[in-house]
Amino acid sequence: MNQLLAHRLKELRLAGHYTQSYVSSQIHLSRSAYSNYENGKRVPTLDIVCALAQFYGISIDELIGRSAPVVSDIPLNHEERYIIYVYRKQTERKKEQMLSMVRTYQQE
Repeated sequence: MNQLLAHRLKELRLAGHYTQSYVSSQIHLSRSAYSNYENGKRVPTLDIVCALAQFYGISIDELIGRSAPVVSDIPLNHEERYIIYVYRKQTERKKEQMLSMVRTYQQE
């Protein structure tokens, strides 16, 4: 699993057009520590795995390769992934409110 996780980390980082320095700064790690995870030299702690999954807007299962990633024709940046993450955590009522707000902005 270590090599699979390492491959997924690099794949996700490159897909998002991020540098190792940027990703590591977002999850409060040194670049060298992140590099060790991406190169399969070290295995991240569960806290780091959770932070990485949240950063990339995917489940831990997707991050470690236990489930297939969701394929999208539209690449998303970190902020867009975060919006989707927040939306998915809301109640149905809150989701409707969020969608209503988005529709209002779309009409402008």
